[in-house]
Amino acid sequence: MLGDKVGSIHRIGAVAQGAGACNGWTFWHIETKKGLKLIDELRAEIRSEMAAG
Repeated sequence: MLGDKVGSIHRIGAVAQGAGACNGWTFWHIETKKGLKLIDELRAEIRSEMAAG
């Protein structure tokens, strides 16, 4: 959600930039104790943990 806009991470990323399209996985970040981290990195970590069982 961005203001009154609702959509996917990709669509809202595009709206935030005033662009026609956006890869939300590489646009959005989360704050960690070590600084900002791409949500794509978080997704990769979670996938790896799930695959490991």
